[in-house]
Amino acid sequence: MVALVRSLRHQRDKVKRLEAELNVVIAQKNAEVNKITDEILQQREQQKVRNWIVEGLAHLGDIISKHRGSLDDLSKEVLNNLAKYVNAFEGIFAVADTDDSNDIHLKIAATYAVNIERIGRGRIEVDEGLIGAAFQDKELRYVESVPADYIKIESGLGQAIPLKLLLLPLKAEDGTVHGVIELAFFNEVSESTKEFLTKVSGAIALNIQAASLNQKTTLLLQQSKEHTEELRAQEEEMRQNMEELEATQEQISRQMTELNELKESLEKEKYLFNALMDNLPDAIYFKDKQSKFIRVSKYLADHFGASVDALIGKSDFDFQDEAHARLAFEDEKNIMNTRTPKIDFVEKEVINGEEHWVSTTKMPLINFTGEVVGTFGVSSDVTKMKKLEKDFELKDETLKKEEKAYEDKIHQLEATVKSKEAEIKKLMKKK
Repeated sequence: MVALVRSLRHQRDKVKRLEAELNVVIAQKNAEVNKITDEILQQREQQKVRNWIVEGLAHLGDIISKHRGSLDDLSKEVLNNLAKYVNAFEGIFAVADTDDSNDIHLKIAATYAVNIERIGRGRIEVDEGLIGAAFQDKELRYVESVPADYIKIESGLGQAIPLKLLLLPLKAEDGTVHGVIELAFFNEVSESTKEFLTKVSGAIALNIQAASLNQKTTLLLQQSKEHTEELRAQEEEMRQNMEELEATQEQISRQMTELNELKESLEKEKYLFNALMDNLPDAIYFKDKQSKFIRVSKYLADHFGASVDALIGKSDFDFQDEAHARLAFEDEKNIMNTRTPKIDFVEKEVINGEEHWVSTTKMPLINFTGEVVGTFGVSSDVTKMKKLEKDFELKDETLKKEEKAYEDKIHQLEATVKSKEAEIKKLMKKK
C-alpha cells in the first residue's frame, strides 16, 4: 500500500513536471507566434508605407509628365498635389535662378494657401531665411518649433500657427540644388513622409532642370525665329533700300548733272553780272531793310571814294549829307511798305562837298517767297546834262534879253523912220 502511494505520488510529480514543461513550451510558442504576428503587422505597415510612397511617387510622376514642358505649370501642380498628399497646410515652391552668376537667387514659382504678404517681391536671397539656408545646406531641414512670427495660416475660423515646418531642397543626382519646397504642418511629420519627400525631390529637381532647359530652349527658338524673321525683314528692307538707293543714285546723278548745268549757268550769270557791276558807268546797288548796302557796283564805290567791300554794311548816312541821306532813307522805306517803285526821277546829291545830279530808278527787293527784303536801284549821273540845261537856260535868257533889246531898237528905228517920213511928207506938201 505504501509502495502504491509512493508510486502514485511519483506519477503525480511527473505529471506536474510534464505540465510545467508543457507550459514553458506553450509560452515559448505563444511568444514565437506573437513575434511572428508583430513582424507580420510591421511588414504590413511597412508595405503600406511603401505602397503609399510608391503611389505618391507614381501620382507625382503623372503630374510631372503632364506639365514638364512648362516650369510655371510644373511648379504649381507639383506643389498643390504634394501639399495635399502629405497633408501640409501651406507651401512655397522656390526655384533657383542661376542665369547670372553674379546674382544667384531663388524666385517664388508657386504657392499653396500662402498669405500674399509672405510672397513680397517674389525673390529670396540665398542667404535669406530658412529657405535660403536649406538651399545652401542642400539637406532636408525639419523645424519642430516654428517661430510665432514666421507663418500665420488664415481661414474662416481665424488665424493659426503651424507647429512643424519642413524645407525640402530639390537636389539632382550631381548635387545641384534647383530649388526649395517649404511645407507647413499642424501635426508631427512622420519619417515615411520625410522619406517620400526625399525620394520625390530628385525627380522634381530633374524635371525642373528639364523644364528650365525646355523653357530656355523654347525662348531661344522663339528668339531665333524672331531673329530670323527680323533678318528676313531686314533683308527685304535692305533690298528695298538698295532699290531706293539705286533710284536715289540715278536721281542724284541727274541732279548732279542739273546742278553742274545750273552751276555753269550761275557762273555765267555771275560773271555777266560782275561784268555789269564792274564796268557799267552807272551806280547800281542793293540794300537791306535798314537801307544798308549789300551789293554795289564799282562805279558807285568810286563815286563815293571807297572800295566795293568798304560800302557793304554802310548806308547813305556814311557818305552823303544828312538831309539827302534822310530823304533817301524815307523814300526807300515808302517803296518797301507800298511795293511801289520810283522810276527815272532826278535828284541832287552832295558828296564830299561837290554837287551831283543823278537820274534814279528804285524798286522793292522781293525774295523767292514774295517777302520784301530791301530795295535796289540804278542811278545815272546826269550832272553834265544838268549843267548843259542850266547853260542852255542861261543862254536862252541872254538870247531873250538880246532879242528884246533888238526888238526895242527896231521899234525905236521904226518910230524914227515914221517920224522922218512924216517930216518928209510935210516938206513935200510945203513945196
